[in-house]
Amino acid sequence: MDYARALLALQGMGPEEVVARLSVIARGSAADFLKVTEDGNVQLDWARAEERAAMGLLRKVKFRADGGVEIELHDSLKALELMGRIHGLFKDRREISGPEGGPVQVEATKSLDLGSMSDEDLAQLRALLERNAPGG
Repeated sequence: MDYARALLALQGMGPEEVVARLSVIARGSAADFLKVTEDGNVQLDWARAEERAAMGLLRKVKFRADGGVEIELHDSLKALELMGRIHGLFKDRREISGPEGGPVQVEATKSLDLGSMSDEDLAQLRALLERNAPGG
């Protein structure tokens, strides 16, 4: 590994870290931040979140005027979608169409006179076509 790549590896986020962080977000839950008290109330528990290494799940924290706290977590479904894309579970397909949604018009710009080609040239053309044929 050259110096520049080593430096980027130290300062940047490599693919393994991206996958690891997306995995944490995909598996994360509000339960990582909450505890139920003996009297059945639910409280925000920052220590619990720290213990579970869940602080990276936080997207937004809002301290309300009444003393309450609202938390918003990163979108776990989006993280799952991105993980699925990384692992090739989803295939993006694009439709290409011509003007006003019509068919794409294809026009040959040059034709070959196969009758004037030598046997050697025809053999090379046949080999090229067979190599590039679907399933070939």
